[in-house]
Amino acid sequence: MSLPQVVPNILRFDSVISTQEKLRELAALGRGEGTVIVAKRQSKGRGRMDRSWHSPQGGLYLSLLIYPENKKRLTDLSLLAGAVLSQTVKHFLPNEVGVRVGVKWPNDCLINGQKVGGVLCEVVTHGIKQG
Repeated sequence: MSLPQVVPNILRFDSVISTQEKLRELAALGRGEGTVIVAKRQSKGRGRMDRSWHSPQGGLYLSLLIYPENKKRLTDLSLLAGAVLSQTVKHFLPNEVGVRVGVKWPNDCLINGQKVGGVLCEVVTHGIKQG
């Protein structure tokens, strides 16, 4: 199985309300797959179930626009993204004794049991938020 090649189009901002909201706006205007929104901070970042997500300067806040071919496997994408996030964090941390990186189901990244990040996957169809 070969994966489609997606050329990233990275747009950087000092501050946005939320990277998800900005990406949704740009998708409605026709931005293509591979569009990435990166912000230094979010004024109203959010997590699952519309919980607020504290997003101060110094973190990494981003959203990626994709159009998956297999829509039946969308839930797998969130789980996979959480695992990949945790493995990436583990890769870049120093190899110190006692530093544990893990995943809290379904897609939160933990360092020594403390949540340091997460993945929020949303489906938007014809401008209507689906989940």
